[in-house]
Amino acid sequence: MCSSDRLVMMAAMSTIARGNAAEAAVLYRLSLAGLPTFVPFGDGSAIDVVALLPDDSMLRVQVKSGWVRNGVVLFNSHSTDHGSGERDYVGVADVFAVFVPALDQVFVVPVEDCPKTKGWLRLEPTRNNQRLRIRMAEDYTFERWLESVMQASSLAA
Repeated sequence: MCSSDRLVMMAAMSTIARGNAAEAAVLYRLSLAGLPTFVPFGDGSAIDVVALLPDDSMLRVQVKSGWVRNGVVLFNSHSTDHGSGERDYVGVADVFAVFVPALDQVFVVPVEDCPKTKGWLRLEPTRNNQRLRIRMAEDYTFERWLESVMQASSLAA
C-alpha cells in the first residue's frame, strides 16, 4: 500500500480507530524486536503499553499518532481529560511511541524531551542549520532507540 492510500485510510478513521492502529503498529515493532509487551486492561490508563526491557526493567509507553507538516513530525504530548483539562505525561509515562502513518515509521521520544502540549521532530534540517534545541527525527527512530536499549543491556550484563 502506498503512503497516500494509508493517509486517506487514516484520515477517514475515527480518533479511536487511529489510536488503535498506532498502538498496533507499536506493538508489532516491539514484538518483532523480541521485547515482551503488556497492555493495561480496560480504558482509562494513562499508559498504553508496558514493555519489558532486556535488563528486566519496565518501560511505560504512551502511544501517539503523528502527522507530517512542513518537514516536521507533529504529535500531541498531552491528554485531555474532559473535566480536568490538558494533562502532561511527566511522571506517568517514560516514552512516547509515535506512529506516523505517512512514513510507516515509529519514533520513540522520552517524555522529558518533549514540550508539555505538542511534540515535534524535524525530518529536514532548519534553513539556518540551527541544531540547538532542535529534535531531529533521525535521533528518535525506533531502530536507534532499540539499538541503545540493547547496548545498555549488554553493558549491564
